[in-house]
Amino acid sequence: MCRKTVGTELALRGVVRCLSTFDVLPVDHSALRAACEDPGADYEDNVTIRCAVAANIDVIATRDLTGFTQSPVAARLPAEILKGPV
Repeated sequence: MCRKTVGTELALRGVVRCLSTFDVLPVDHSALRAACEDPGADYEDNVTIRCAVAANIDVIATRDLTGFTQSPVAARLPAEILKGPV
């Protein structure tokens, strides 16, 4: 996404920083299937919520909080998470 704006090298450094800062959850068939039945309008957000619940995660990092208003897992902007606990 940002490679076109900042270049490949800087974009990859950003990816490495994210991978060392955040946990990345596995996505399995059951999460993908269950997300189809969820009431949220955004399938990808539903998948994220399903995976977060399955992994017992405390918070979801997202750039768009609107898809997580009904989530049982709290959602926060990445910049807020990087500032530390609320």
